[in-house]
Amino acid sequence: MWEALASAVKVFAEKHLIPSVISVAASICVILALQDDNWMIEKIGRWWVGVLVFCLAFILVQLVIVIQKAIKKRRQTEKNQCFYQNQDIKRETEALERLWSMVDELSPSEKALLHQFIDSGNAPYIETTTTFYPSGHLLNSEMVVSTVVGTTHEPINWSGKGVPILSHFDRATKQYKLTEYYYQIFKYSKEKYGRISHFE
Repeated sequence: MWEALASAVKVFAEKHLIPSVISVAASICVILALQDDNWMIEKIGRWWVGVLVFCLAFILVQLVIVIQKAIKKRRQTEKNQCFYQNQDIKRETEALERLWSMVDELSPSEKALLHQFIDSGNAPYIETTTTFYPSGHLLNSEMVVSTVVGTTHEPINWSGKGVPILSHFDRATKQYKLTEYYYQIFKYSKEKYGRISHFE
């Protein structure tokens, strides 16, 4: 039994070495400081006073350690939040720089259309045309999605040499709008920075 108790005390002391040493030292100091006629010693004896002081000192030291760990953890959390916040700001700045550079390359009419999308809450822009926009044009870029909403058949009289030929030409009506990703990022850029390019 005593061996098991000694083993348990040894494990406890190893796990809580510093609090145990401080508590033992506090117990010894208190017992030495108290007179033999002290009411606690007379009531429960020196040994139990030592145990009581050990327990109180141990709890106090453990409480201090817990508070220190909580403060350290909080500081580390704040440090991590600051780091991640700075990383987010850096990523946001890089993304907006790329976006603004893309808008810088657009023509004035494309920029006006882009502002129209943003100011209208990304309402569709409808166009009936036979125009084929080149690669890089706003309406033919990754920033915009489109769909055909109707087709009209227009007659064509071809009166070249020979017999006149009557034919039909299909004219598509398409609607365009910004993708949700680009709409949200343009809206954010305009609300926070008041611009969507470097030169506004």
